[in-house]
Amino acid sequence: MTNSCWTCDLLPLLQDIAKKYMSVLEEKSISLEINALTSPKVNGDPRRIEQVLLNLFTNALTHVQGEKRIKLRLENTENRIRVCIYNSGQPIPEASLDKIWTSFYKIDEARTLEYGRYGLGLSIVRTIQEQHGNGYGVKNVLDGVIFWFDLNQV
Repeated sequence: MTNSCWTCDLLPLLQDIAKKYMSVLEEKSISLEINALTSPKVNGDPRRIEQVLLNLFTNALTHVQGEKRIKLRLENTENRIRVCIYNSGQPIPEASLDKIWTSFYKIDEARTLEYGRYGLGLSIVRTIQEQHGNGYGVKNVLDGVIFWFDLNQV
């Protein structure tokens, strides 16, 4: 379902998210780092790409702990660009890694309801990425979690 008529510049999208959430980041003492040497152009609907970015970024904001760091990074992977969103904090339980992409799935029901979240953001990411034929995923790292998604490079 990739629409090659749409070309999107990624770096401005990352910078817009940083601007939109700057007051929240400052209020919660969360550091944000953006690592992008260039501003790659990708094929895709800019609104859908922004939706994926926002869903993963707000997920990182919700779950950031410890050193309170969030990092946005762009990587070249053959003919694709991989967008990585890291947050410091607790790992996702291994048994939940595949389930988190399902609508309404919540690792901690009580904590999620406390914040008024419904468990739809990651299933929306999955749907958009699958419709565009692009990969997505999550991995635990030593001091946090990295969510990622791929986009077709122009």
